[in-house]
Amino acid sequence: MEPKWAGSVQRRTLSNAFQDPTSYVHLISNREIHREPFYNVFDWGKFCAYSSYLRKKFTGMSNVTHIATATTATAPPPPTTTTTTTTTNTTATSAPRATMTATTATAPLPTTTTTTTVTSAPRKKSKPWKGSHEREMIRQQLMKPSSVINSWTTKEIYDSHSRFSDNFLWKDFKRNVDNLRATTEWLLQIAAEENDLFALHMRLFPETLITNTGCPVWHTHPAKDLLEKDVANGLHLDFKPAELWEMRDEYMEFTLKVFGKHVHQEKSKQIQEPYWVVKRNKMARKIFADDAKKMATKWIEDGDD
Repeated sequence: MEPKWAGSVQRRTLSNAFQDPTSYVHLISNREIHREPFYNVFDWGKFCAYSSYLRKKFTGMSNVTHIATATTATAPPPPTTTTTTTTTNTTATSAPRATMTATTATAPLPTTTTTTTVTSAPRKKSKPWKGSHEREMIRQQLMKPSSVINSWTTKEIYDSHSRFSDNFLWKDFKRNVDNLRATTEWLLQIAAEENDLFALHMRLFPETLITNTGCPVWHTHPAKDLLEKDVANGLHLDFKPAELWEMRDEYMEFTLKVFGKHVHQEKSKQIQEPYWVVKRNKMARKIFADDAKKMATKWIEDGDD
């Protein structure tokens, strides 16, 4: 569900950014701000109105416009000039005078227009932040209230390991880490509220160990994990549900009818492609998170080694 804008962490963060003349938000459009995961929780149409209002309130502009053109033109050609020369030849005799007129005209110079495009010198680019091990390292530590980096400034984090300074420009790193701090603060607040609600629910409605059918609760019973492994190993192809049911004491805690339904559900789940896609993605995320955790532990304990 979309959070409320009024009083949200995103609104406070964006208001402070617009009031800071050195903030990066003055250089990017409302659409580029909305692409940040921290602000992407809001609908684009609503966020555009919110962001435009704050930008106009503090800067006088509703959005940012990028203009980068440079054109140089030569001066207009010099005017065409005409020179007339008159020469009079006189002889010793009384011959009639001869008059000679010479006219010289200069050709017009061609007009040339030169367009020069100003290009900035090549500079180092930051690696993609999303999906990077560096982001995951910092995220895991920020999610721990006892982590030492919660008391560090963004600059101290940037200087604490060569992975950050080698792979990211300072302004990009600062923007990403500041957004990550705000996001984790918001997530921790939501998690604390949901934990309180869950604890209250469990006190009011404690979970029973036995269902109305007289069988144990399936999703918390060891039989669930055992059946998933047995189906993955193909035992359901060699044995009927009744034969599988008799193979384990955990299975026999359920009636044969209830157990048979769970066997068919597990077969269907593992045959379907989405099951394998989700399982593959979970394994990949776990490997990625474990790698980042090892890097973060070495970073915090040993420093930049």
